[in-house]
Parts: sequence; structure tokens; C-alpha cells
Amino acid sequence: MSKRKLTSYLGSMYPVSKEFKSHLEDDSTLRRQFLKKNASLLIPRMKVDESHYLFKGSCKAFFLNEDNEEQIFMVFTENSIILLPEEFFAGEKNNTTHIVMLEDSELYTITKTQVDHIFEQFPEATPLTNAIRSNIKAFRETHLQILMRKEGLRYGMFCDKFSEFQYKLSDQDICAFLAISRSTLAVGKNSSRIRDRSRRN
Repeated sequence: MSKRKLTSYLGSMYPVSKEFKSHLEDDSTLRRQFLKKNASLLIPRMKVDESHYLFKGSCKAFFLNEDNEEQIFMVFTENSIILLPEEFFAGEKNNTTHIVMLEDSELYTITKTQVDHIFEQFPEATPLTNAIRSNIKAFRETHLQILMRKEGLRYGMFCDKFSEFQYKLSDQDICAFLAISRSTLAVGKNSSRIRDRSRRN
């Protein structure tokens, strides 16, 4: 069931053949793993040679700034592909990124070597990869747009653009995602509540 969910997800981005579906759903292709909340999926100096389908759960990708504080730049949620495209396809080591689970999660993992073979065997792999990369790029661009706003306006735009994260992320993680202080977040939440009440009236 979980692997069929993956192939359905991929098929929503680009048509996939029955052969490709069968390959991904074969037990020998993807490695199933369970990670607890706060477990690390990736740490600096690890080689980025795996990609993951997040069947259940969520995780955050971040780096540490000069004050050793988290700066979250990606959030992956259920039914998405966890991927650092540049490092993965170049076969490079990860220098700064941490990926940590936000809740107990179930993942299906594939290696870079397996992906290389898939590119050789299935022509739909290239447009699918381009679609996944485009989705990640769009997320990053939207996040950057938020960070370019004044700090007091970021939470409101966050609620508009990433409403599904409001209850997925802790206040600390929201601050790390928006690069704002707790006090600025409190003001933003209060303004958001006032705005919501005025919309209902």
C-alpha cells in the first residue's frame, strides 16, 4: 500500500509505465525504515548518496548559523521526496545540512547507485526528477520571498503560503524557519488571530 502511494504520487507529476511502477514496488528496490522524533537522517560530513520517500511523518532541513542556532530552509511532510538535489546528483558530501525528524516517521530509501540504474532503464525518470527538483525549487523560492519581507510581516505570509506547517512546527521551529524572535512571533500570531476574527465577522 505504501509503495503504491509512492507510485501514485510520482504518477501525479508525470506518467509512469507499469514496468517502472513494478520496479519501485518490488521489495528489493526500496529500503523501509522507521525513525523516531528528533532522530537525524543526515548530518554534516555524511555523503549524500540516498533519497527518501516520506510515507508518514515530517522532517526539517537546517544549518547552524554563527551563533549555533538552527536556520530551517526546508520542511518535508507526508507523501513527499526528501532530497538535496545538488549534493545527491553530484555524489558529494554534505557540508552543513542537518535533516531531523519532526515526528515518528516511516520512509522508503533508495541509493544513488539504484537511481543511476533507473535512469538507464526508464525514460520517465528524467522528467520525474525534473518535476521533483522544480517542486523543491518552488518551495525554496517561496521561503526566500518570506525572508525578504520585514520581520513583522513574515508570520502572516507564512500562514498564507505554508498554512499546513502552522501546527506541524513548534514555535521554536517557526522562528528558525522565519528568522524571527519569539516576541516577533507572538506579535505575528496575535495579528493573525485578529485578522481571522475580522474575516469571520
